[in-house]
Amino acid sequence: MTETYIRRAHHSGSWYSSSTSDLNRMLEGFLSNASEAHSAYGDLPCDIPRGIIAPHAGYTYSGPTAAYAYKALSEAIRKGWRGTIVVLHPSHHVYLENCAISNAHTIETPLGNLQVNSKLRDEILNISKPSFSLMDQSIDEDEHSGEMQYPYIAKVLSDLHVLGESQIRVLPIMVGSLTTRSEEHYGKVLAPFLSRQDIFTVISSDFCHWGSRFRYTPTTAFGYSKSGGEIHEFVS
Repeated sequence: MTETYIRRAHHSGSWYSSSTSDLNRMLEGFLSNASEAHSAYGDLPCDIPRGIIAPHAGYTYSGPTAAYAYKALSEAIRKGWRGTIVVLHPSHHVYLENCAISNAHTIETPLGNLQVNSKLRDEILNISKPSFSLMDQSIDEDEHSGEMQYPYIAKVLSDLHVLGESQIRVLPIMVGSLTTRSEEHYGKVLAPFLSRQDIFTVISSDFCHWGSRFRYTPTTAFGYSKSGGEIHEFVS
């Protein structure tokens, strides 16, 4: 087994503030605004939320949107959920044809450290070899898509006074460039784990990849203008 490590907050100071007080103040504001906007999930007749999709751009861009997602994690913990937060995040800096699990034992954030569930990691590896590999520390730390979730997780846990409790841990899994067949395979492998009542899933998603830089420029755009009290549709 490769030696475990402490995953450092590699992107603090660039993608988000490295200052504990500044970062806490920023996320506090985002979460407060999300609460005031009456996030829709809070009114749903459901029991305990089991997962979220949250963006992973810099907090200046995606932080307000991510707050709506993380209110669901807060809701789950308030309702008594305890277990492991599995973070599924894409790879941007290394080409993968499979999925790689973080081999860290601790994840550092400016708002407090998160403990990794090594038992769940070993369980997935033992059942699913050779589907999963272990991340090297440098690969783990270079990737921002997972890291952008960790301060938000730490913030929610800290606010609810459960940060550091052995009952709540995390397990990051980096998802590579999968074929449709591979997606089906990993879906079947992970489903029994993610369906457990003690698992909360965080899916880290791109926030907005629009424009020629990302090769996403629709040829037809629809819009509306108001003139003389009438609404007109135009195509450009």
